Amino acid sequence: MKREKREKIVKFYEFLSREIKRIPSKETTEVTDQLFAEQNNVKVPIIQLPFRVKALFNFQPPEHIQIIGSFLTDTCLKQDLTVDILVTIPSTCFQERDYLNHKYFRKCALYLVSIAIHLKNVCENDVQLQFSYFNNIQLKPVLLVKTPKRSRFAPTKGNVRYEWFFKKQSLQDTEQTFATPYYNSIILHDLNFKINSDYFVDHLENNEELKEVIIMFKIWLKNRKYHRSFAFILSMFMFHLIDNKKISRQLNCYSLFRNTLFHFSLSSLDTQGISLSQQTPVDLSDFIDSHDVVFLDVTGFFNLCFDMPLDVYLGLKHEAKLTIDDLDKSSPDIYESMLTKEIVFNEKFDATLLIKSRDFENVIHCIDAEDRLLDFGGDSIKASLTPLINMLNYGLSHRLLLIQREMKTEEIHWELTDVPPTLYSSKEPVKLGFLFNPDHIYDNVDKGPSAEQEEAKDFKELWEEKSELRRFHDGTICEAVYWESKTLSEKRLIIRNALFYLLKKKANLQHLQMNSFMIEHALYLKNMKIQDNQRYGTGEEVMQNIISSSDALLKKIRTLDGLPLDISKFQGISPAFRGADPFPPIGGDPSFLSHRDFKLIKENFVFNKDRLIKPPRLISPLEVVIHMEITGKWPNDIGAIKRLKAAFYLELANQFKTKYNIVSKPQQEFIDIYHEGFVFRLILACYKELVLLRSTTTEEGTVRRNESKEADDFETKIDTIPKLTSALHGVHLKYPAYNLACRLAKIWISSHLFTGHINEITVELIVAYVFCHPFPCSTPNSPVAGFLRFLALIATHDWNNEPLIVNLNDELTTKQIEEIKEQFHKDRFNYPPMFVSSPYDKKTSQFTISSPITPVLRRLVAVAKASRKALNTGLDSSDTLNYQVIFSPPPDIYDVIIHLNPTQVSNFFLAQNKKHLQKFEIKTLGQKTTANNMPIVDFNPLENYLSLLQETYNDIALFFYNKYGGTAVYVIWKPTAFEGKCDIKSSNFCKASEIATAGGSPRCDVNFEAVLEDFEVLGNGIVKEVEIKSRLWLEK
Repeated sequence: MKREKREKIVKFYEFLSREIKRIPSKETTEVTDQLFAEQNNVKVPIIQLPFRVKALFNFQPPEHIQIIGSFLTDTCLKQDLTVDILVTIPSTCFQERDYLNHKYFRKCALYLVSIAIHLKNVCENDVQLQFSYFNNIQLKPVLLVKTPKRSRFAPTKGNVRYEWFFKKQSLQDTEQTFATPYYNSIILHDLNFKINSDYFVDHLENNEELKEVIIMFKIWLKNRKYHRSFAFILSMFMFHLIDNKKISRQLNCYSLFRNTLFHFSLSSLDTQGISLSQQTPVDLSDFIDSHDVVFLDVTGFFNLCFDMPLDVYLGLKHEAKLTIDDLDKSSPDIYESMLTKEIVFNEKFDATLLIKSRDFENVIHCIDAEDRLLDFGGDSIKASLTPLINMLNYGLSHRLLLIQREMKTEEIHWELTDVPPTLYSSKEPVKLGFLFNPDHIYDNVDKGPSAEQEEAKDFKELWEEKSELRRFHDGTICEAVYWESKTLSEKRLIIRNALFYLLKKKANLQHLQMNSFMIEHALYLKNMKIQDNQRYGTGEEVMQNIISSSDALLKKIRTLDGLPLDISKFQGISPAFRGADPFPPIGGDPSFLSHRDFKLIKENFVFNKDRLIKPPRLISPLEVVIHMEITGKWPNDIGAIKRLKAAFYLELANQFKTKYNIVSKPQQEFIDIYHEGFVFRLILACYKELVLLRSTTTEEGTVRRNESKEADDFETKIDTIPKLTSALHGVHLKYPAYNLACRLAKIWISSHLFTGHINEITVELIVAYVFCHPFPCSTPNSPVAGFLRFLALIATHDWNNEPLIVNLNDELTTKQIEEIKEQFHKDRFNYPPMFVSSPYDKKTSQFTISSPITPVLRRLVAVAKASRKALNTGLDSSDTLNYQVIFSPPPDIYDVIIHLNPTQVSNFFLAQNKKHLQKFEIKTLGQKTTANNMPIVDFNPLENYLSLLQETYNDIALFFYNKYGGTAVYVIWKPTAFEGKCDIKSSNFCKASEIATAGGSPRCDVNFEAVLEDFEVLGNGIVKEVEIKSRLWLEK
């Protein structure tokens, strides 16, 4: 006998001996009084005929318990091993004449019954208790204590008969038997519950740090929507590390937590497995072949991870790695705040897929998984989901980093009178989450094995008619699947089309819903007709054209002769250069201006009438800052510098016309150049001008720094924004999903009427934070993931108490970040309600200094919470996502709505939820076009009208509008409008107010009726109707 087995037997004997000695003494009763046995459902193990016998019985703990027989002398056989244990009954339990009339045998039998009852209550399912006859002598019963034969539940054994389960008649002499590792594990879970619980408790004894770590595991898992039972597995994994001297139990709470997650993130439980047992009663490879994840308990028979699917294990490893990476970047005390961040399933994945639960009943036959259905007790979802995920991983491995099912963490309850529910017939769909591989998610080709390899047959069998032999650039000939796509928006749909093909073709799953891509419809131009040869999609191709055109323009500028100074830097600063323009300008032929409303004057289109009947389509200029080489030739007078810049613009226009026949329009502050269908607005940057704006000379002749808004604005345009544009463009190149997420965020901001109340660059920085600081999730690789996390950040960030620090390119050091936080907390009231810091604006948050104000910020947070909830609900719906709900503002909170004439809105074609009968048509540039004529640039009647309203009534009202095709201006009266403190002298329209007196002090009351009339007068020709939603001035 092996030493290990002998030690286990001795250990079990010691346990039995200890428990038997613990049985308390009992009062003396008649031998025939056997009520105690009946109450415990135990029969006396002796034939009692005749039953009547006169004797007394009282139980006393045994005098001695010892092993006897062949085990003691080491002469036992391996087969049918029985260990004899002698229990000596105390002499006080017997009387002098008990040798008569079976009295001795009756008392021995009752003594065995007392022992059996105690062991039955103590051991429950851990042992099997039976009576037997010693050498078949019926007057000499013995108690057999059998440990469960756990080998019966090895992963290779089958304990559910195929014919019985499927109600089929066997056509063979013997029944079909399939291995049932999952079924067996459920039984072993109960059999080993106590021994594993004891192991767990023993490790926790007198160690508060370990208890704290387990609590942390539970919180960490709960926030990530994993089942709470996984905390037990992580705890046992930690104990395994302690037992194997990989970590010390003397570490503090933080170190134990971090080291356990670190080792778990590097574990290979799916391919190698580990065990808490020193022995291997069952070959570990049997478990690895039968289970997705293998972590054996202290017995070596039971897999603690039997109910952890492979995809969930890989997801848990991924979460552990993300946590470790963030802990390594942060200080040790950061883990407390990290544990408080809850993660929504939709928000941590790039896309989600819904499958109707009832459809899984048909999957079993398609994937030939009847043996798994038998093993999982008829749960068709559990039986088929793992093979389906494995199939998708095989077919799309290079496109996906992870596929994971959503864990159902809520416990199901039902009334005592209800029929138990079946999980696989649930009305809730099964949800799968996908993490994309950004390097290959947009590939047009899924490359398979080469034609000579054996695996090529499997690839061909999977993709069927989609697979074909193709020759690649490296000369190899492989099976491959080609997905046709013309634009990047179509490329993003490849993964959806591939998933739907495999699931419908191979698993007969017909009811699939993937709403993750529907949100991109907000970027489509529904009211604009674009020629087929000019691909638009969702606008990425247009921005690529803009970059290409700007590069070509720069090359042409560098070839110009006679410029006074060389150009050192050419930096685009419009959102399109950062990939962040929701609707970038579309290059095209301006021939749409060739009608009676316009005329040509010196190659420039101008209005033909004083009163415009219909404005032209909005053409927005693309701003570019030009930096000249550093020189001391610039004058020391601001006026002289501006005149020199104007002269430079004139010379530039002349040379462009002479050398390239390119039309341009020079102004005092800039020059517009019409190049390849785009209008580039070039702005000359001169740092000498900034120095002069920043300095002033006192009467004593000393020079001191001058703080002025003009200087701040100039520095922002020529220095801060170019630096931010370069950094944000880098974010756009590093993270392909950034630009679409940013554009969706801007559309959402504008759709909810926050245009002008939050700066565009602020929005871009907030979205950049989502990508540069994605924890507790991974970096978003899809537009919907980035947009959803943008909403979550707006909704959950503590704007009042915490700054938002966007560390672009990791330029800020840890010390600098701490200094920003410290200064913010120290002087909180000197900072704006929303504080967003970056490496180029560390301590001022210049883009949020004036906006949003506190009421608008509160409104922004409330709308973000509602939109986040609505989008998550839409992603979880089996119906097609109505994305317009996310971009529709509630009109009932506003006091006045100024409805505009759509024909007077120069960009109405950008509207999300309005379809007009007339659509703008964009023609590509041809050889004979009006491309050599400058179109009307940046003419936006709505913007002009709004500026006039804000300038006039800023002290009494807030104005809101949608800059992307909005046809209304929304008004909310400020509280000051009802306080009689308005300064009528600041208004150009005195009809807005009237003088009154109250208590002898001067008072200025707003004449709201006159103001409403002015709204219409000021917007003559633009305003269609002024709708009054509330008359608060009558209630005051």
